[in-house]
Amino acid sequence: VLQISLSGAAAMAARNVGNDAVGASASISAHQIALQLWLLCSFVCDALAAASQALVADAIGREDASDTRDISKTIFVYSFALGGILSGALSI
Repeated sequence: VLQISLSGAAAMAARNVGNDAVGASASISAHQIALQLWLLCSFVCDALAAASQALVADAIGREDASDTRDISKTIFVYSFALGGILSGALSI
């Protein structure tokens, strides 16, 4: 499904420019750059989520409710900051 979506989006990007080969190439290149940036941001956020799950699972396994709350609050702050940084970086 993802491959079909990506192929369809690339075809639409090329088709929207018209018959100009240079314009089509630039349009597909811009689409590819945006896709790569999106995937990079996705992997960065996923790394934070995986680390968070491990830390919270460890605290729950130790039955330490206070530490679980502290970790959750810290991860929330990190996630909020990461979202702000990524949205600021991508808006440039």
